[in-house]
This record gives sequence, C-alpha cells and structure tokens, in this order.
Amino acid sequence: MDVSDGRLQSPKCGTSLPVEAGEEVDPENPGQDLDQQQDKLLQKLEDVLRELQELLPPEKYKNAECLVNWENLRMNPAETRSLLELLRYLKDLHQKARKTDDVKADNKKADDRREKKTPPSSSYRSLRPYEVKVFSKAAGRTCGADGVILEQVNGWAQFFKVEIVADFHDCDIIILFCPIVSRVGTDVDAAMRTIPGDKPVILVLMHHTRDADYSVDKYKNWSKEKKSVVLAVHVLHHETKGLLKCARNDDAVKQIRKELKNKSHYRLF
Repeated sequence: MDVSDGRLQSPKCGTSLPVEAGEEVDPENPGQDLDQQQDKLLQKLEDVLRELQELLPPEKYKNAECLVNWENLRMNPAETRSLLELLRYLKDLHQKARKTDDVKADNKKADDRREKKTPPSSSYRSLRPYEVKVFSKAAGRTCGADGVILEQVNGWAQFFKVEIVADFHDCDIIILFCPIVSRVGTDVDAAMRTIPGDKPVILVLMHHTRDADYSVDKYKNWSKEKKSVVLAVHVLHHETKGLLKCARNDDAVKQIRKELKNKSHYRLF
C-alpha cells in the first residue's frame, strides 16, 4: 500500500508474496493466489478504518490508525488478519456503546415529555391527599439527627404529606427533640417548658451513644407523665455517626409516622 503522499491507497496487485508456513488459503476461493487474498484483506482493513473514523473521536482514531503499518502488513498476511480482527472488535464495541447512548437519550427525552405532561405537584397530591402540619423544635444539640428523622418520617408517609411549618400556631402537632445530657427528668422538664400552649407533642428522647443496643427500658413512659405528650420515643445518636442505623431508631420513626397519620386531615385543593 502506497503512503508516500500521506494518503491511504489500496495496494497494487501482481507483486509476488512469499508463502509463510501455516498460511491458509481462502476456503471460498481455494484457487485464488496469496497476492489476491492479501489485497482483499488490506482492502477490508482500509474499510474498517474508514468506519472507525466515523465512530471514534479524532484523538482515539489516530491511536487506532497508528497500529497499521502498511509496509509490514503487505508482506505478512497473518498479522493483517490479526489486526483486522482487533479493529473489527473495536468497531463493534463502539457501535454498541453508541446504541446504548442513543437509547439513554431517547429514554431521557421520553421522561422529560412525561414530566411536562404531568407536573410533579399534581401527581404528588393525588397520591397523598391527606396532610399534617408539624412544628419541629430541638431543645439541644442533636448532631443533625433531628433532620434525618424528619426526612425519614416524610419519606415513609405513603398517604399523607408532612408539612413542616415555622410557626407553632399553624401546626397540628409538635415534634420536640430532647437530647439527654444530664438527668432525664430534668432534661425533659426543661424541654417541655420551651413549648407554649397545649398543642399535642411527640417527645423524642435522644440518647448520645455509639451502642446500637443501648437499653432504654429503665426510663418511664413520658406520654403518661406529661398531659400534652401523645407519644414518647427513644432514639440513639452520636456526634460522629449522627442517627444510628438500628432497629430502635427504625421503630421510633414508624411510631412517629403512625401518630402523624392519626393527626392528618383531608386537604382541599
């Protein structure tokens, strides 16, 4: 193949080519001489390179093109076949990748069209027609565990919406997060004094510990001790881990969700 002028040109037929040991004759054309077979191989190689040029970015195509040494390939049919198989494999990989990208792009367009036709707000309301307004207050340092609990409660609410309000006068119920830093009774009394009025309260007692099996059985039931407390739950948290991943915390979130559902009401829209 002539590359003297910088352009790929098909090799000329008629040049004698030595027969290498183990060289096979084309089974479809057993009478065809090796020159003709090699010319066909080189032509196929050039065709694959042309297809790769359309598939690959310029930088990657240059790397693929560097693999081809036309002078050596002209005299080495076995190497030509190996390189042809490699470039075909590379072409197939990029064709499959392009098809995958096209499918993803089509799916994204379809999703975008669906979102335009059905606004999230209307779908959200139709699935969760009930709501409960919650005023949340932390009576001390919670290490962010209070926010995690609120997110989990709202995420698990299937048929009602939990709306966090800034003014306790507008709420249906209060969630009071009470970190235990000294004596439980003292901390609870101090936390309850920060809540004005007689709104129902979910009291969340927060124990600072790394132990996911920390026992709270020794503590009294504050829903019986405090008139406005409709539910009291215990959760475990730590400043380095935040809200611990444990069965006790999961159960507390479920209890809070259940109580909020009881306080929810039908929304008019």
